[in-house]
Amino acid sequence: MVGGFPAWTSAGSNTTRVTVNFPVVSSTSLVNVTGLTATLTGGLNYTFMARLYYTDAAAGGVQASICGTTTATNIVYNGRVIDSGSNGIKGATQATALCTVVANTPTTGTSGLTEINGTITVNTAGTLTVQFAQNTSNGTASIVLQGSTFSVNNIQ
Repeated sequence: MVGGFPAWTSAGSNTTRVTVNFPVVSSTSLVNVTGLTATLTGGLNYTFMARLYYTDAAAGGVQASICGTTTATNIVYNGRVIDSGSNGIKGATQATALCTVVANTPTTGTSGLTEINGTITVNTAGTLTVQFAQNTSNGTASIVLQGSTFSVNNIQ
């Protein structure tokens, strides 16, 4: 206790980012986004947030997920797509298992933001990673832009 308040300490955090545009062309198969991976420790709890800035052909759209090699005793996360087109927020879905698509939609605009937020209680140590693909296979790339981020914070 410090001055009658609990003493706060950093529980550990990790933010990674995309350093080069990450294109997906003619594929609806989710793949790991280069640079958006965190290593987790067994027995700990984490909160995470992925912010994927993207461009696409509206016909291709986007989809995203949280996956990895870690196992969870509990996980819950939500994803949504904020589209530059007239329909705004779409593709909002919740998941309680790794590798479940939570933000998937054809888009009406050609740019936007995909966000995924959640918490995980880790059973077995491993990695947690962000995955991305097109919603509908299209010859024009759907691209996760350089500067997109994945933040993972250890919590009590």
